[in-house]
Amino acid sequence: RLFRAAPSGAVLHVRELGWCIFLGRGTQGGVGLVLAASDARIHHVTEYRQIDFIPDDVRVALPDALIEPPDPAVDPVALIGAEALEVLLASLQKRDLPDLDRLVHEHRSREAERLAANVEELERSEAATSAEIDAIAGLRNAHPFADSRRRKDHQTFLSRRDALEKERNALAEVLEREIEAEDLRIRGVIRGIRDVLHRFGYLRRGYPTEKADMLADVFDTDGLILCELVDQGTLDHLEPDELAELFSWYSFDREYRGINHFTLPDRLVLARRRIEDLERDVLAEERDLKLFISEGHNANFYGAALHWSRGWTMAKIGEHLELSEGDLVITFNKTIDLMRQVREMLAGVQPGHPLRQTLATAEKRLRRGIVEQSLSLGFTPIADANERDDDLDPDDGDEDTVADAAVAIT
Repeated sequence: RLFRAAPSGAVLHVRELGWCIFLGRGTQGGVGLVLAASDARIHHVTEYRQIDFIPDDVRVALPDALIEPPDPAVDPVALIGAEALEVLLASLQKRDLPDLDRLVHEHRSREAERLAANVEELERSEAATSAEIDAIAGLRNAHPFADSRRRKDHQTFLSRRDALEKERNALAEVLEREIEAEDLRIRGVIRGIRDVLHRFGYLRRGYPTEKADMLADVFDTDGLILCELVDQGTLDHLEPDELAELFSWYSFDREYRGINHFTLPDRLVLARRRIEDLERDVLAEERDLKLFISEGHNANFYGAALHWSRGWTMAKIGEHLELSEGDLVITFNKTIDLMRQVREMLAGVQPGHPLRQTLATAEKRLRRGIVEQSLSLGFTPIADANERDDDLDPDDGDEDTVADAAVAIT
């Protein structure tokens, strides 16, 4: 692009020829024709890369004969004469042209110094790196894992560790999900219990009522049902032995499929119907809220506590109910504990309630013979030789003591 508009007489430096004067484009293509000061001849420059420097605004006035010469092979002396050619080349020498060889030499010297510093720095870095590599190689050779067998064992341990870590992370995720699920379940249970307590009047607008004090002191899965029986007065008109019988229905927690030859008196039958109605309401309310707390009474176990309180022996009860003596004693112990909880609850909530005395009497009638022995000394199988204790009158049973139990054992 520069040479398309370059005027004749422009000064330039050609790599192989030195300083030259641009004569024109010529007719043979390429860059154009130049007059070289080095040999005073016309040359054809074919490629732009041959030109390595063009000074700014440096021109030489050319005779018309040298502008766009027709043939590069022509001798410039023939065109303008030897004297004019010498004057022309002398005018070129008078120009303040840079000494390119000196500039190149200076540039190369500066680059050599700069590169020498870089090379020195790289050599120092290479030496330091080589020393570090040698040190690392020494440490590697001195390491216990230099032995290939130990290294393989270590790699096996690392793989095992990674596998265990992945397993631990997976189990941690499972545990976290289970904790979240359990938290949701517990929240649901708490909400369900709250709704049930609201339904039966133990909570009102989120705050406990007077009835809540009753439920707080009864530690049984059927505590809500028992407190409702007390609150509704279902137990108020029962005799002590009948009360013990009713509580025994909630104390027998085994699956019983044997034959039961006992029959209940009308008052207990009526009480049982009312209990079933109450349990139906409580269980339906709980099941609707996906709660499984209350269980209700055992419909197949009845009669044993009633007749034990009335003085029957274990052997005689066993004739009517296919159940072992040990199961009966455990059930009676639970019955006594359940009645004690309700009695102590009434002592704190309603000290003047008549049911307290009835419960105390019912406990005394159950605490006789082998039942008293099991409560006082711990339950162990006792032979039928203790029939004398079992035949006590219910009223006499109220006065049994630990000493009497010890005498019976001996």
